[in-house]
Amino acid sequence: SCSGIQILEDGKLVDVHKVYRRKYADKIYKITTKDGYSAMVSKDHIFKQLLQGRQLDIKASQLQVGDTVFMNKDYSSIIDFESFDYKKGWIIGILCGDGCLTKEASVSLSVNYQQEYLANTYNQYSEEVYGFTLHKNKGHKCWNYTKRNQEYLDKIHEDIIGNTAYDKHVNLKDKTLDYVAGFLDGLFCADGSYTQNRGIRICLTNKALSENIKEASSYFGIYNSVTVIKSTETRREAYAQYVSSRILKYVKHVHRKKLIKFGESNSQDISRESYGYGYNAFQGRHKSSKRMLWHNS
Repeated sequence: SCSGIQILEDGKLVDVHKVYRRKYADKIYKITTKDGYSAMVSKDHIFKQLLQGRQLDIKASQLQVGDTVFMNKDYSSIIDFESFDYKKGWIIGILCGDGCLTKEASVSLSVNYQQEYLANTYNQYSEEVYGFTLHKNKGHKCWNYTKRNQEYLDKIHEDIIGNTAYDKHVNLKDKTLDYVAGFLDGLFCADGSYTQNRGIRICLTNKALSENIKEASSYFGIYNSVTVIKSTETRREAYAQYVSSRILKYVKHVHRKKLIKFGESNSQDISRESYGYGYNAFQGRHKSSKRMLWHNS
């Protein structure tokens, strides 16, 4: 199905009506620009080349080092951060990360004491999308936001498969690009951490959810590899992957106005609404060497 799929054509997004699949057994070219942007394409992929003041079509296989090609750097029209699908995807992503769904018809979200902006955003989106909000309770070393309602749980389960931290995942097939971007945004807010080269590292004990991240990233031309790590303490496998900083162009809440190490106390830098600590998937605690994903400044 091509429902909801759009591509960029002559600077505008247009609907895709049909997709034809065919085997490709030839070379794949990786074209990298001076600014670090890259694309993996077939040898016959057409680029717009600037040659002696004119725009010409040129195949990827004919490009040479030093050629000038055109690219679209305006991503604002690609993802609608205020769309219903983006908000719904964000809710599902953050619940897959830090949420809990129980058989007792309960939907809950646990957040650090410094993460109230995160919970407030959740409730804003949830009221718009589902007509329900979570109620704030004080838990063990965190805020626990909960709503006990079977109708609400059933609506959430239309998207989330599974209940526990080890099996929750989503079927991304036929989801819009807005939904997928929102899903990644919410999941990164919950469980991601920045790396020193400004990408995002995420380590999960849930294999299916890790595959969701890999699949969703590929929709934006970002191809991640998953590293399997085994804990000597729990003997449980974890799945770590690095997502290029290029993903930050397609998400709203995970951005990097500042990169701040967890544990710094400069009141001018860290607000009480900061959230997104790096998380140790094995031992269940935050590590001071990780970086914060979001800063409210």
